[in-house]
Amino acid sequence: MDMHSTSLFLLALIHLLVHVSAHDFLLPAEKTVVWSANHLHPVYTWGSRVELDIHGTMVVKDYNGQIAWTNNVSSSDHADRAQLLDTGNLVIKGKGDAILWQSFDSPTDTLLPIQNITVATKLVATQTLLVPGHYSFHFDDQHLLTLFDDEKDISFIYWPDPDINIWAKQRNSFISTTIGVLDSSGHFLGSDNLSFTSSDSGPGIVRRLTLDYDGNLRLYSMDNNGAWIVSWMAYSRLCYVHGLCGKNGICVYTPAPTCTCAPGYEAIDPSDGRKGCKPKLTVS
Repeated sequence: MDMHSTSLFLLALIHLLVHVSAHDFLLPAEKTVVWSANHLHPVYTWGSRVELDIHGTMVVKDYNGQIAWTNNVSSSDHADRAQLLDTGNLVIKGKGDAILWQSFDSPTDTLLPIQNITVATKLVATQTLLVPGHYSFHFDDQHLLTLFDDEKDISFIYWPDPDINIWAKQRNSFISTTIGVLDSSGHFLGSDNLSFTSSDSGPGIVRRLTLDYDGNLRLYSMDNNGAWIVSWMAYSRLCYVHGLCGKNGICVYTPAPTCTCAPGYEAIDPSDGRKGCKPKLTVS
């Protein structure tokens, strides 16, 4: 396996508490995870391993041999190797450099330049420990790229503003080709005519488009010091994000966005106001 593309991307096992998450791409400076295979099923540090067979099936196994993740590929063409490309795409190649599988087809919370989002893929916000949240970015049933707040029983569209019709937003619906891509100059364009551009547009800058855990879609650019700088965001005022403060929660500016509760309610988790509020119990 070729697990280093350049100094920019690295394939590694990442320690999360007493577990590890396998097949993560890292970017420098802040060691940012931009893709994860088995975030739903972390494995123990000791004895875990990654295996690739000749049919292109890649698996992450725990210390006891139990499969935590597989790419579900079994090609009739023999797989020659797994390779991490300079784009950050992990690919399994067969004869004649044919790509049998690629990580770009299954994003987690981040899109890298030239990586497509399609009707078959979506971004899902994750916590620091790579636990999926309830926000997602994908094509809706009208083939429009949209931010969703996925609650237990219903999904809410919250961006672009659902109260503005698609014609006023200059969007194209029900198109035959559904695709969106961030190019190397920092411009995102969707087949539905959704578009936005980084404030530092131009070639030669490392970028990523990430749906953060707070539900805001942000385009990040790496500065000369290797730090991530927000170069575009869906919401400049975070309180507009649907469900940011959970059920019965209220978002206020103090001046930073802060979650609070209405009179008669208290935080479900005082350490995390985004989990919402519950009625106060009164003893009579």
